[in-house]
Amino acid sequence: KFEKGFQETLLYKDSYGHPDAPVGYKTSENFLLGSWQSHQRRNYKKNKLSPDRIKRLEDIGFKWEIQEEQRDEHFEKGFQETLVYKKSSGNPNVPARYKTPEGFLLGHWQSNKRKEYKRKKLPSDRINRLEEIGFIFDPLDEQFEKGFQQTLLYKQSTGNPNAVARYKTPGGFKLGSWQSEKRKNYKRGNLTAEKIKRLEEIGFNWDLIEEQFEKGFQETLLYKKNTGSPNVPNKYKTAEGYPLGIWQGTQRWCYKKGELSSDRVNRLEAINFSWHLPDKQFEKGFQNTLLYKERTGNANATYYYKTIEGFRLGLWQSHQRGCYKKGNLSSERIKRLEEIGFKWKIQIERHDKQFEKGFQETLIYEQKMGNPNAPLQYKTTDGFNLGSWQSDKRKQYRKGIISSDRIKRLEEIGFNWDIRTEQIDEQFNRGFQETVKFQKNVGNANAPSRYKTAEGYALGAWQNTQRISYNKGKLAQERINRLEE
Repeated sequence: KFEKGFQETLLYKDSYGHPDAPVGYKTSENFLLGSWQSHQRRNYKKNKLSPDRIKRLEDIGFKWEIQEEQRDEHFEKGFQETLVYKKSSGNPNVPARYKTPEGFLLGHWQSNKRKEYKRKKLPSDRINRLEEIGFIFDPLDEQFEKGFQQTLLYKQSTGNPNAVARYKTPGGFKLGSWQSEKRKNYKRGNLTAEKIKRLEEIGFNWDLIEEQFEKGFQETLLYKKNTGSPNVPNKYKTAEGYPLGIWQGTQRWCYKKGELSSDRVNRLEAINFSWHLPDKQFEKGFQNTLLYKERTGNANATYYYKTIEGFRLGLWQSHQRGCYKKGNLSSERIKRLEEIGFKWKIQIERHDKQFEKGFQETLIYEQKMGNPNAPLQYKTTDGFNLGSWQSDKRKQYRKGIISSDRIKRLEEIGFNWDIRTEQIDEQFNRGFQETVKFQKNVGNANAPSRYKTAEGYALGAWQNTQRISYNKGKLAQERINRLEE
């Protein structure tokens, strides 16, 4: 035990500049160094201390008689360091483990003064001097000071003194819980005016929930100003890192549970805040419905219709109708769909499947080519004879056996009922131009019967077709003249 006390005495000397600790002094590990040193002095007086131990203690400046002057010197050192700390921080009460830049254990010194005070071993003049500078002796006040100091440190690092509910300091102090307890004490009237004032002076908020709501509401207003909509994606954060998506999700959860005040509900609804977070799949279908309407003049896609990107819009719309019939579609979505002309009941014609397939492929062709009218022999990549289908629709039109609804739908996308002449002219002009190119390259306009251009155009076959038409008297004079020239 002697070695333990001797080593602690060396540590005390390193910290305070001398080895002689006060009688009631404890180390940070609760070793009673003051009592241990008193025991060595008693053994010295009774000649019970070995010469070796006497020499070791004297070598480090240990005194066998402690003068009152020495005790005063130790007190003055702590008192002056307390004044310095108060001058720099505004508060004389330091954290329990605080050391000055020079290594003086001021936190430990103050803790010892509180213990001496509790045991009635601190002289009244020292009590008075410490109280005059705002030193706190009460243990509960000491706990308050610890929380207050940690609140100051939190404000210093974050710019805001109000910690989140579960926040712990790096040292393990539950600052969020401590602040929550202070708010409860405030509401119950159990917090002194002095403590209230000190906390308010550093920006402490007694109603943190209200502050958090206002922060989220203001960020929502700013988002709406920038985008036109107050509703952010679920994981959205502001440029400063504020988790606005999470805040809005919390408001929706409280609203669903009936835990959001009517005032907050009204304020959010006044800026068109939605209580149902936009569903990605619904929004995708809605946006594609808008595009479909823009292209066709009608919001209601056919059952088998797919967008060029492969989105099954017809099936999506059918699903919305099913939800509507079952009462599973929100009033907000019903309103949005109805505002763009969406119908909840669609008349289905006979042979609808084949017509819808052709109509869908016609729309896709129009998106790719800029024109819905496909060549007669045109097939889609999956083998659908679109050219033949369109030709069949034209025949039905001439015979008057296609419904007015289908006529209207096809005409709205630019479908042409009399395309034959236009196509024939286009085909003739293509062959004629290729013939001119051939003549320019070889010096002769007449291509071999199986000749194809570099692009694969069957020029030989085209010229043979013109000769057959000429022999049958079916080639227009104007074309004969152009070719013979």
